[in-house]
Formats: sequence, structure tokens, C-alpha cells
Amino acid sequence: MFVVVVLAVLPNLSQKIPAYITAGLQDTETLTRQKGLEEKNIKEVYLVADQTDQPVELLLIVETMGYNGPLKLRVQLDVKKSILANLTILAHEESATYGAYAAEEWFLERFNGKDTAHDLR
Repeated sequence: MFVVVVLAVLPNLSQKIPAYITAGLQDTETLTRQKGLEEKNIKEVYLVADQTDQPVELLLIVETMGYNGPLKLRVQLDVKKSILANLTILAHEESATYGAYAAEEWFLERFNGKDTAHDLR
């Protein structure tokens, strides 16, 4: 009975959660929105759990100001290792000559693996 109910709910879940959240999610992983962790700049928070319902990651959608306007970021935190697993810029208004390089892979990769107990440097 439980499997049938879960399968019936999954299509509705995928319709409500944007693709930028579900990107890279494994078929066996589940998402649960954590509205209690959301605040002014942290717009969305999702807990990712594995097939045994153990927390694996936190996915955050964060908005902050860049030089020319708002930045929208997808921050992926590895819960078990307490590290930043991936950082993606979803939207920005930076100019090509000043700041747009921040959305390039070579720039973003330097944050992967950083300890979540400390500010990014």
C-alpha cells in the first residue's frame, strides 16, 4: 500500500518543485522542504534523504546582491561531510567585463569542498 501511495504522489511532487532543485537528484532520493530554515535571503531550503531516509544534502536557493543587481544561487551542502558540495549561479545581472566570471565553472569550483563551519574565503 505504501509504495502505491508514494508512486501516486511523486508525479505531483516533481511538478511543483523546479528543475533547478531536482537537477542531479538520484531516483532513490527524496526531497522535503524545510520552510523553518528559510529567511530573507534564503528563499528555499530542501532536505535530501537517501533510500533509508537518512539526510544526505541540504539544497538552498539564496538571493543576494551583486555589483549590478541580484544574484540567485543554488547551494548544495553535503550533510555527512559538512562541506559545500556544489555552488551554481542560477541568475545574475553582472556585466561581461565585471563580475560575470563569477558564474563560470572555473570560479565556482574553488568553493566545492569548503567546510560549512566557516565563512567562504
